[in-house]
Amino acid sequence: NAYGMITHCYSTAQAEGLGDVGGLVGGNAGSIMMSYATGNVAGNTRVGGLVGFHELGAVTQCYSTGPVEGDDRTGGLIGYTDTGQVSISFWDTETSDQTQSDGGMGRTTAQMIEQITFGFEGWDFDLDWQINDGVSYPTLLWQTDPEGLPLGELLVTIEPEAAREAGAQWRRQGAGIWHDSGAKEWDVPAGLRRVEFKAIDGWETPSPEGLFIDANQTNALTITYTARAEDPDTPPPMGCLGEPIEANSAVAPVGDLLALFFAIIVMAYVAVHRKTHSINRE
Repeated sequence: NAYGMITHCYSTAQAEGLGDVGGLVGGNAGSIMMSYATGNVAGNTRVGGLVGFHELGAVTQCYSTGPVEGDDRTGGLIGYTDTGQVSISFWDTETSDQTQSDGGMGRTTAQMIEQITFGFEGWDFDLDWQINDGVSYPTLLWQTDPEGLPLGELLVTIEPEAAREAGAQWRRQGAGIWHDSGAKEWDVPAGLRRVEFKAIDGWETPSPEGLFIDANQTNALTITYTARAEDPDTPPPMGCLGEPIEANSAVAPVGDLLALFFAIIVMAYVAVHRKTHSINRE
C-alpha cells in the first residue's frame, strides 16, 4: 500500500513469502482503517498477521487472528514498524501463536469475541462493525446479504479425476448454477446449506451434502463419485463353447482351449490322410 487508503476491507487468504509478508498487506506506507485478516501468514522476516512492514502511515481499528510464522521481526498484528502509527488495533495471541507485535494490543480468543473489548476502545458497532457477542470475531457491517445474514465462502472439491473429466459438477441447492471442482462460491449466507451434485453417465451420483457456512470463512467440502458397477442383468460375453468369459481376463476359458485342441487334431488327421491317399495313388 503505497500512500493509499484501505478501509472496510478483509482477507481470509493465506500469505507466504520471504520478506514483508502480511495477512492483508505486505508493506504499508499509507492508511489502513477498519479492516481485518484471518488467514495463515508465513515468511522469513517482517511477517505480521495484518501487515508485514509498516513503514509509515497509520493502522487504525484493525485486527488479525491467523497463525503467524517467521524467523525475524515477526508479530501477531505487525511484523515491523518503522515510523508508522498503530492505534486501537488487536490480534489474537492464541490463534496467531504470537505474544509479540510491533504495534497493536494482544488479546485472548475469549476477549476477541466480546464486543466490550472493541467497544471500550471506540469501535462503532452501529455504523462500521457487527458481532455475534461471545460467539465470533467482529465482521464489517456490509458483510451481510439482503436478509441481514453474514456471508461466507463455499469451496467444493470433487474426486476422483476421472469423474471430473466425465463432467462431474456441484451447486448449492437453490443457486441454479453448476460449478466445476475447485470453484469457489462467494457471498453465501451463513447457516446450514445443502450442496447437490450433477448426474453423469457411468458414475453413481452422490447424495446432497449439508454444510454449515461460517461467516467470513472459506468453508470447504470434498465429495467422491463412485464408478457405477456393470448391470447385473447384462449377460457376460461367452466363449465358443458357451462358457462365460470373465472381464479383463487374459486367460482363455477351458472350453475354448479344448475346442482349439480338437481342431488341431482334426487338421492334422486330414493332412495325414491326404498325404497317405496321394502315396497310394502313386
